[in-house]
Amino acid sequence: LTTTIDGQHLLSGSTIQTPKSTSSNGQSSANVQNNGYDYHIVKLNQQGQIVWDKYFGGNNHDFLTATTSTQEGGFLLAGTTYSTSGLQKKGKQKGGSDIWVIKVNESGEEEWQKTLGTTVDEEAKSVIQTNDLGYFIAGNAQIKQTQNSEGLGSKDVWLLKLDKTGKVVNPHSLGGKGLDLVEKIIPSFV
Repeated sequence: LTTTIDGQHLLSGSTIQTPKSTSSNGQSSANVQNNGYDYHIVKLNQQGQIVWDKYFGGNNHDFLTATTSTQEGGFLLAGTTYSTSGLQKKGKQKGGSDIWVIKVNESGEEEWQKTLGTTVDEEAKSVIQTNDLGYFIAGNAQIKQTQNSEGLGSKDVWLLKLDKTGKVVNPHSLGGKGLDLVEKIIPSFV
């Protein structure tokens, strides 16, 4: 649950959509089954009533795990995707799982999206907006061990700095030789 600038709320998570049946007047719904979980966001007003709800998904499972309100009045959604491009997902799959980031405005309409990853598995865990209107995404990356691997273990922390358009400006992998996981990133005010 994320609180908006105007005191409303955004409820976010993942759901499996079920196709809506044909209504009594013969019109069918535009809902499409995406063959797995989709990102699902619901904006609630101060009384808890639904203002709008939106779905974003590809052709496989997409798990929304982190959301933040933006200074511009919208939201940044970050999660883990197993989908290739198609339906609402525009970026190609990079590896087994990737980080899928979507910037939406205050009405839930997409402004941009990015699929971030490498040939290994990545997952998003937390996101914050920075003072320069960019973002930090904290997640985990499954590192495949080779004989030439240096220092990093089986799973490591993957920290991405994005600019306000979603361009990656500074990725970092952090970890030792064992299993390292991140759950949350929080802003530090100095």
